Amino acid sequence: MRNKTIIFGAILVFLGIYLLGRSLGLFWFSIGDIFRMLIPLGLIVLGIWLIIRKRGQVAMSQAETSYHADFQPPPPPPPPGSPAAPASGATFTTPPPPPGSSASFTEHPSGQADGALKYSKFLGDMVIDFKGISLQNIEVSDGIGDIEMRLKGGVLSSGLNRLVISGFIGDIRIFIPEGMAWFAHCSNFIGDVELAERRASGFGNNLDGQSANYETAAEKVYIAANSFIGDIKVISW
Repeated sequence: MRNKTIIFGAILVFLGIYLLGRSLGLFWFSIGDIFRMLIPLGLIVLGIWLIIRKRGQVAMSQAETSYHADFQPPPPPPPPGSPAAPASGATFTTPPPPPGSSASFTEHPSGQADGALKYSKFLGDMVIDFKGISLQNIEVSDGIGDIEMRLKGGVLSSGLNRLVISGFIGDIRIFIPEGMAWFAHCSNFIGDVELAERRASGFGNNLDGQSANYETAAEKVYIAANSFIGDIKVISW
């Protein structure tokens, strides 16, 4: 409801500025001209996003295939009475990403300002693994592309930790480990939202959810995920 009020207020401000400008002779174009420009521009942006998303999915699929091919499970335990020595030449790598994940690579921070660790991109997908990284104050933004966040192994500070994720066109997936105390507010203009076994779809979605231990936990994380066009999913991992 809050986002809808903001959008409605922005529309009123825009109309007021336009009518004032027309009365003062500052604007020569009409409302019809604006809509005639917005429709082809919207089609161009949507087409670019579909092309980039398809290429990104192909690249991530190839990366994940190669990742799983290189993964070697640990050897079976030695039989009773035998020396517990590792096999010669055995190699071990990081286990595969969570089910439903996009790829095995991870994004690096783009900078730090005002006490927040920032990840930002204008074009392209983002996959961020927070293992060993403080979750106290994280900001993630992407213009056109999917965002995937894996919180397993992230370091929670005492009290409230804050994650803010925003995207313009693209899906947002947030993998939360079992036992982590969290509260999430998810909103989008067009798309689906899946959160804590609840689902909303269509236009102007807003869903809130939290873990059972959120109120009593000494270390907890607040997540705000917003997208203009795209699905938002919060997944337990």
